[in-house]
Amino acid sequence: MRNSDLQARFDVAWERVQEWRSVLLRIDKGVLPGVEEDSFLGAEIKGAAAVATMAELESLIKNVIINIGENINSDNIEIRNLIPSLRPLAVESMFTSITESPKKPGVWNKKIALTSLESSTEAARLPGPMRKGPQPPLSGRTIENSQLDTLWKVFSFDYDPLPQSQTGHLIKLTGLRNDIAHANSPIWEIFMAPGRMASDLARYLDGVAYLLTCLSVTWADYIANKRYMVRVV
Repeated sequence: MRNSDLQARFDVAWERVQEWRSVLLRIDKGVLPGVEEDSFLGAEIKGAAAVATMAELESLIKNVIINIGENINSDNIEIRNLIPSLRPLAVESMFTSITESPKKPGVWNKKIALTSLESSTEAARLPGPMRKGPQPPLSGRTIENSQLDTLWKVFSFDYDPLPQSQTGHLIKLTGLRNDIAHANSPIWEIFMAPGRMASDLARYLDGVAYLLTCLSVTWADYIANKRYMVRVV
């Protein structure tokens, strides 16, 4: 995905989250025609807002990872010139080979190579889009704070992904999304739990919108200044 295309995706995702937030606030105020908050339709709309918002977030994070990899791969950067936290991602296939086939011939050569990445002159090749399984370094689970922490550490992004006051919003939205997607309870029972009123969801979506803005600014700076490379003093 080209840088300009990804920036456009950020803009669209932010607008969609805001649209869902607007719908939730209308439900909260009782001004969405034909929809009462405690009705089955009200619960369905709130559920759709939560699932759609998390889908936008997950898709964008995956595309950011892929885009950074494509920029690095096209630059033909030697592994030793990548920042240390990114080097394991450049040899992800080697880690996978060792863990899946620990007794294959040559496995110790790979282990030795992994201990000397700081001197490797091999061109870095980060994983492309994954057809099966999660996009490294993601776990494949619903996006949650621990995955954001991993993402920020691997890419050495500046600034924290979410202020402490908003980390709880993502926790609640992740739990809600999972309850709906896995049908842990009937939809109307899911929204009987505390913290799941339309006004609550609108507040959680605010947190996601903030995260999208933060990620967009961080990604743009990261690519423009090639922050994936070791700085030579």
